[in-house]
Amino acid sequence: MRSLLSGLVYCSFWYGSICSGFLFLYCPLLPLLFLHQKLFRQLTDLVFAAWEVYPAALLECLIGTRVVVTGDAILPHDRALIVMNHRTRLDWNFLWAGMFHACKPLAHRIKMVLKASLRHIPGAGWVMQMNCFLYIHRRWERDKAVLEKTLDYFRDIGHSCQILLFPEGTDLTAGSRQRSHQFAFAHQLERYYQVLHPKTTGFVFLVQRMRQSN
Repeated sequence: MRSLLSGLVYCSFWYGSICSGFLFLYCPLLPLLFLHQKLFRQLTDLVFAAWEVYPAALLECLIGTRVVVTGDAILPHDRALIVMNHRTRLDWNFLWAGMFHACKPLAHRIKMVLKASLRHIPGAGWVMQMNCFLYIHRRWERDKAVLEKTLDYFRDIGHSCQILLFPEGTDLTAGSRQRSHQFAFAHQLERYYQVLHPKTTGFVFLVQRMRQSN
Protein backbone atom coordinates (compact mmCIF):
# COMPACT_ATOMS: atom_id res chain seq x y z
CA MET A 1 0.00 0.00 0.00
CA ARG A 2 2.82 2.37 0.86
CA SER A 3 4.61 1.70 -2.45
CA LEU A 4 1.34 2.28 -4.34
CA LEU A 5 0.82 5.59 -2.56
CA SER A 6 4.40 6.64 -3.26
CA GLY A 7 3.93 5.78 -6.92
CA LEU A 8 0.71 7.80 -7.15
CA VAL A 9 2.34 10.80 -5.45
CA TYR A 10 5.34 10.53 -7.78
CA CYS A 11 3.15 10.39 -10.91
CA SER A 12 1.00 13.32 -9.74
CA PHE A 13 3.95 15.54 -8.88
CA TRP A 14 5.85 14.49 -12.02
CA TYR A 15 2.98 15.17 -14.43
CA GLY A 16 1.97 18.34 -12.59
CA SER A 17 5.48 19.73 -12.95
CA ILE A 18 5.39 19.09 -16.72
CA CYS A 19 2.05 20.84 -17.24
CA SER A 20 2.94 23.82 -15.05
CA GLY A 21 6.36 24.09 -16.68
CA PHE A 22 4.77 24.13 -20.12
CA LEU A 23 2.37 26.94 -19.15
CA PHE A 24 4.66 29.15 -17.08
CA LEU A 25 8.14 28.49 -18.50
CA TYR A 26 7.85 27.23 -22.09
CA CYS A 27 4.95 29.27 -23.42
CA PRO A 28 6.53 32.64 -22.45
CA LEU A 29 9.62 31.61 -24.46
CA LEU A 30 7.64 30.80 -27.62
CA PRO A 31 8.01 34.26 -29.29
CA LEU A 32 11.79 33.71 -29.31
CA LEU A 33 11.29 30.84 -31.75
CA PHE A 34 10.42 33.41 -34.41
CA LEU A 35 12.95 36.05 -33.31
CA HIS A 36 16.13 34.13 -32.41
CA GLN A 37 15.99 30.36 -32.90
CA LYS A 38 19.41 29.55 -31.46
CA LEU A 39 18.65 31.46 -28.24
CA PHE A 40 15.26 29.75 -28.04
CA ARG A 41 16.94 26.33 -28.31
CA GLN A 42 19.52 27.23 -25.66
CA LEU A 43 16.88 28.44 -23.20
CA THR A 44 14.49 25.52 -23.69
CA ASP A 45 17.38 23.10 -23.24
CA LEU A 46 18.37 24.90 -20.05
CA VAL A 47 14.79 24.77 -18.70
CA PHE A 48 14.52 21.07 -19.57
CA ALA A 49 17.84 20.22 -17.90
CA ALA A 50 16.83 22.21 -14.80
CA TRP A 51 13.46 20.39 -14.64
CA GLU A 52 15.31 17.08 -14.75
CA VAL A 53 16.52 17.67 -11.19
CA TYR A 54 12.92 17.42 -9.99
CA PRO A 55 12.01 13.86 -11.17
CA ALA A 56 15.51 12.71 -10.15
CA ALA A 57 14.90 14.06 -6.64
CA LEU A 58 11.43 12.47 -6.53
CA LEU A 59 12.84 9.07 -7.48
CA GLU A 60 15.64 9.20 -4.94
CA CYS A 61 13.86 10.91 -2.02
CA LEU A 62 10.31 9.63 -2.43
CA ILE A 63 10.77 6.20 -4.02
CA GLY A 64 14.24 5.45 -2.60
CA THR A 65 15.89 4.76 -5.96
CA ARG A 66 19.69 4.56 -5.88
CA VAL A 67 21.41 5.64 -9.08
CA VAL A 68 24.89 4.35 -9.97
CA VAL A 69 26.64 5.77 -13.03
CA THR A 70 29.93 4.40 -14.38
CA GLY A 71 32.05 5.36 -17.37
CA ASP A 72 32.73 8.68 -19.04
CA ALA A 73 30.73 11.78 -18.16
CA ILE A 74 28.39 13.30 -20.76
CA LEU A 75 29.60 16.79 -21.66
CA PRO A 76 26.73 19.19 -22.37
CA HIS A 77 28.34 20.88 -25.38
CA ASP A 78 29.40 17.62 -27.05
CA ARG A 79 27.56 16.34 -30.10
CA ALA A 80 26.87 12.70 -29.31
CA LEU A 81 24.65 9.73 -30.08
CA ILE A 82 23.45 7.97 -26.92
CA VAL A 83 22.12 4.41 -27.21
CA MET A 84 19.78 3.06 -24.54
CA ASN A 85 18.04 -0.28 -23.98
CA HIS A 86 14.27 -0.21 -23.54
CA ARG A 87 13.34 -2.74 -20.87
CA THR A 88 9.96 -1.28 -19.85
CA ARG A 89 7.57 1.44 -20.97
CA LEU A 90 8.56 3.54 -17.96
CA ASP A 91 12.32 3.14 -17.99
CA TRP A 92 12.82 6.61 -19.44
CA ASN A 93 11.77 7.94 -16.01
CA PHE A 94 15.07 6.58 -14.72
CA LEU A 95 16.82 8.17 -17.70
CA TRP A 96 16.34 11.61 -16.12
CA ALA A 97 18.07 10.53 -12.92
CA GLY A 98 20.82 8.82 -14.92
CA MET A 99 21.41 11.87 -17.12
CA PHE A 100 21.36 14.15 -14.07
CA HIS A 101 24.20 12.19 -12.48
CA ALA A 102 26.08 11.45 -15.73
CA CYS A 103 26.25 14.97 -17.18
CA LYS A 104 29.06 17.27 -16.01
CA PRO A 105 28.14 20.12 -15.64
CA LEU A 106 24.41 19.58 -15.20
CA ALA A 107 23.11 21.04 -18.45
CA HIS A 108 22.84 18.42 -21.21
CA ARG A 109 20.94 19.06 -24.46
CA ILE A 110 19.34 15.70 -25.02
CA LYS A 111 16.92 15.07 -27.91
CA MET A 112 15.12 11.73 -27.86
CA VAL A 113 14.00 9.75 -30.92
CA LEU A 114 10.40 8.77 -30.14
CA LYS A 115 7.37 7.35 -31.94
CA ALA A 116 5.21 10.09 -33.39
CA SER A 117 2.07 9.30 -31.40
CA LEU A 118 3.76 10.53 -28.19
CA ARG A 119 3.81 14.12 -29.41
CA HIS A 120 0.05 14.34 -28.83
CA ILE A 121 0.25 13.66 -25.06
CA PRO A 122 -1.03 16.81 -23.34
CA GLY A 123 1.75 18.64 -21.56
CA ALA A 124 4.57 16.14 -21.99
CA GLY A 125 4.19 15.80 -25.77
CA TRP A 126 4.00 19.57 -26.20
CA VAL A 127 7.13 20.16 -24.14
CA MET A 128 9.04 17.53 -26.13
CA GLN A 129 7.91 19.16 -29.39
CA MET A 130 9.17 22.55 -28.20
CA ASN A 131 12.46 20.88 -27.24
CA CYS A 132 12.72 19.61 -30.83
CA PHE A 133 12.63 15.89 -30.02
CA LEU A 134 12.70 13.70 -33.12
CA TYR A 135 9.37 11.96 -33.80
CA ILE A 136 9.36 9.01 -36.19
CA HIS A 137 6.54 7.05 -37.86
CA ARG A 138 8.37 3.74 -38.45
CA ARG A 139 8.22 4.23 -42.21
CA TRP A 140 11.81 4.68 -43.23
CA GLU A 141 11.48 7.08 -46.16
CA ARG A 142 9.39 9.44 -44.05
CA ASP A 143 11.57 8.99 -40.96
CA LYS A 144 14.76 9.52 -42.94
CA ALA A 145 13.48 12.89 -44.11
CA VAL A 146 12.57 13.89 -40.53
CA LEU A 147 15.96 12.89 -39.11
CA GLU A 148 17.84 14.53 -41.97
CA LYS A 149 15.89 17.78 -41.74
CA THR A 150 16.27 18.00 -37.95
CA LEU A 151 20.01 17.29 -37.92
CA ASP A 152 20.55 19.82 -40.71
CA TYR A 153 18.54 22.37 -38.72
CA PHE A 154 20.77 21.90 -35.65
CA ARG A 155 23.85 22.23 -37.86
CA ASP A 156 22.59 25.38 -39.59
CA ILE A 157 21.86 27.25 -36.34
CA GLY A 158 25.08 26.00 -34.73
CA HIS A 159 23.29 24.13 -31.96
CA SER A 160 25.06 21.17 -30.35
CA CYS A 161 23.00 18.41 -28.74
CA GLN A 162 22.94 14.75 -27.80
CA ILE A 163 20.60 12.41 -29.70
CA LEU A 164 19.14 9.56 -27.63
CA LEU A 165 18.09 6.47 -29.56
CA PHE A 166 16.27 3.32 -28.44
CA PRO A 167 17.55 0.96 -31.18
CA GLU A 168 15.29 -1.90 -30.05
CA GLY A 169 12.33 0.20 -31.15
CA THR A 170 10.00 -0.97 -28.39
CA ASP A 171 10.04 -2.21 -24.81
CA LEU A 172 10.81 -5.78 -23.76
CA THR A 173 7.67 -7.94 -23.53
CA ALA A 174 6.87 -11.58 -24.20
CA GLY A 175 5.50 -10.63 -27.61
CA SER A 176 8.42 -8.42 -28.64
CA ARG A 177 10.89 -11.05 -27.42
CA GLN A 178 9.15 -13.68 -29.58
CA ARG A 179 9.35 -11.42 -32.65
CA SER A 180 13.03 -10.87 -31.87
CA HIS A 181 13.55 -14.64 -31.74
CA GLN A 182 11.81 -15.03 -35.11
CA PHE A 183 14.08 -12.38 -36.60
CA ALA A 184 17.14 -14.13 -35.14
CA PHE A 185 16.02 -17.49 -36.57
CA ALA A 186 15.40 -16.00 -40.03
CA HIS A 187 18.83 -14.36 -40.12
CA GLN A 188 20.77 -17.09 -38.30
CA LEU A 189 21.55 -14.87 -35.32
CA GLU A 190 21.85 -15.56 -31.61
CA ARG A 191 18.68 -15.37 -29.52
CA TYR A 192 18.54 -12.60 -26.91
CA TYR A 193 16.47 -12.86 -23.73
CA GLN A 194 17.26 -9.68 -21.77
CA VAL A 195 17.27 -7.35 -24.79
CA LEU A 196 15.81 -7.32 -28.31
CA HIS A 197 17.66 -7.42 -31.60
CA PRO A 198 18.23 -3.75 -32.54
CA LYS A 199 17.00 -2.03 -35.66
CA THR A 200 20.16 -0.74 -37.32
CA THR A 201 18.90 1.43 -40.20
CA GLY A 202 18.21 4.56 -38.15
CA PHE A 203 21.35 4.10 -36.05
CA VAL A 204 23.61 3.85 -39.11
CA PHE A 205 21.94 6.85 -40.73
CA LEU A 206 22.32 9.01 -37.61
CA VAL A 207 26.00 8.10 -37.20
CA GLN A 208 26.80 8.84 -40.85
CA ARG A 209 24.79 12.07 -40.96
CA MET A 210 26.28 13.38 -37.70
CA ARG A 211 29.78 12.61 -38.97
CA GLN A 212 29.07 14.44 -42.24
CA SER A 213 27.95 17.47 -40.21
CA ASN A 214 31.04 17.21 -37.99
